[in-house]
Amino acid sequence: MIVAVVGSDTKLCLQYQALLQSQGHHVTLLADATKAPARLEAMGAHLVVLAGLGPKDAHVGLLHALRAGEIGRA
Repeated sequence: MIVAVVGSDTKLCLQYQALLQSQGHHVTLLADATKAPARLEAMGAHLVVLAGLGPKDAHVGLLHALRAGEIGRA
């Protein structure tokens, strides 16, 4: 499974990465939530883990794109 871990909490993201990789998943870390929608579309992520995104304004666009199903739509 292709997994994206999005968040600015580096320690938490690395913990998720280690856990998911130990289960055989391909994991990509994305620290910038504002650029995440385009990156997620390009990588074809099956699962997105949100980990410590910080200020609300930084990730509102990502959450809207995920809810609207814009990411991953062919």
